[in-house]
Amino acid sequence: HNLAKSYRDTSRTDQAEAQYRQALRMWEDLVRQDPGAAEYPDGLAKSHNDLGLMYHLAGQKSRAEPEFLKALEIQERLARQSLEVNLAVENLRLLLLERGTGTGRHG
Repeated sequence: HNLAKSYRDTSRTDQAEAQYRQALRMWEDLVRQDPGAAEYPDGLAKSHNDLGLMYHLAGQKSRAEPEFLKALEIQERLARQSLEVNLAVENLRLLLLERGTGTGRHG
């Protein structure tokens, strides 16, 4: 990733694109191997975003948009999953509080 950014920052777009594509393949493989690991989809989203930024900076706006949209789709999915986890944590917290106070409130 750092090498790709260095290529991007020095206007070596072809080399940067090759590095970003390699990173995307790596993240896609990791997501397939362990779909439950949140850090892999996050890395995949960041790679799509970085590739989109490279295209944008190179004036290739029509190629940038799909990469930004892929990154956004992945991040939205992660946000929904995070919200579900936060809801479960909150429900457990309430249950434990009720158990401690003996209110017996459920629901």
